[in-house]
Amino acid sequence: MLADGSQIPVVGNEVVRKDAEGIPSPWALGGFRLYLVDAYALHGTNAPSSGLRAVSHGWVRLRNLDIAALYQMMDLATPVYIY
Repeated sequence: MLADGSQIPVVGNEVVRKDAEGIPSPWALGGFRLYLVDAYALHGTNAPSSGLRAVSHGWVRLRNLDIAALYQMMDLATPVYIY
């Protein structure tokens, strides 16, 4: 459940693209992004207080340290389940 009380839908997906700038970008997506099928993505943020809120239009914001670690661990076609 998100901070505003809304539910995150269960999504079964896989990594189809990886982008990295290595440093957080000046825009909201941070330095690492994992793109999933069906227009979902996992990404960092330059505004850490905005994480885990329904503000990202189907994308999941993570702390920059967390997405950096996931980026290193996940290959293309890695299954991803979001609950």
